[in-house]
Amino acid sequence: MLSVKLPGRLDSQELATLPSLISEVERAFPQCSIRITKYTPLSENDVVQLSVESPPAYDPAELAKQVRELTVKLRIEQQRYLSEKAERERLEEKLTGLMHDVFPLLVENLKRSGDYPGSKIQAMSIMFIDVSGFSTMDEEDRIRAIDLLRSLGRAILKSERGMYLNTWGDAVVAAFDDPASALRCGCKFAQHFNLVGLDARVGISWGTIRISVNEIKGTYDIDGAAVNLGARIESLAEPGTVLCTEEMGELVGRENEEFVFTPKTLHLKKNVGNLKEGDGMELLEVRSKLN
Repeated sequence: MLSVKLPGRLDSQELATLPSLISEVERAFPQCSIRITKYTPLSENDVVQLSVESPPAYDPAELAKQVRELTVKLRIEQQRYLSEKAERERLEEKLTGLMHDVFPLLVENLKRSGDYPGSKIQAMSIMFIDVSGFSTMDEEDRIRAIDLLRSLGRAILKSERGMYLNTWGDAVVAAFDDPASALRCGCKFAQHFNLVGLDARVGISWGTIRISVNEIKGTYDIDGAAVNLGARIESLAEPGTVLCTEEMGELVGRENEEFVFTPKTLHLKKNVGNLKEGDGMELLEVRSKLN
């Protein structure tokens, strides 16, 4: 086990990218496996515990030294990049504010010209996420959980091409064209939350949904049976786990190189579609082979 003291404190966004940073370290050492086992926030410098497995060709002491040095170096580069990025984000916020002002005008102009798309129907994978135990947290922990959820939402959903993002309180809902991307995203959320001592519950369904423009918020909304089903599945997930429908397993293939599926029979807590409260549902618990 290798302990690495990271320069400075990690904010929510930096913490969300920590597994990616360690993956970059791992790539520098062929045939080695480097995994995060524990993350500890301290007053001045955060500490990460790494599990390092290597073939006999590596000298353990020298490998530990090189892994520690490269981790610190990449963290310093990350700090430099983020400080430069902050200014870009400030400008992006101004552009976003402008978009919120302009969006209603664009909708109105499209309606007048007859080009307004209204809504469309599409088959997609739907992912619901919430933070387990959120209602029992104190105010400080709630703020921390929400900040982490939103920063992960920006980072992970973008990397997995999640679409039509909505957030409220401790919940996130997103849609994906690619079922594998939805499962990958859900597993990443669960992994990142577990890293900081929190648990996410994730439910993923697949089906036909309606995508429409929300003229008040200047965003997209999604609704339909698959959306309702995803919400019900998320409520059945145990803390720290990802659940999906059997259809999702069939879409990516039960025998695949990325996910492990474990069949579960769970009973609904609320009605959904033709199913009643208490009815059993055949679901799959999902785990990433890559974590």
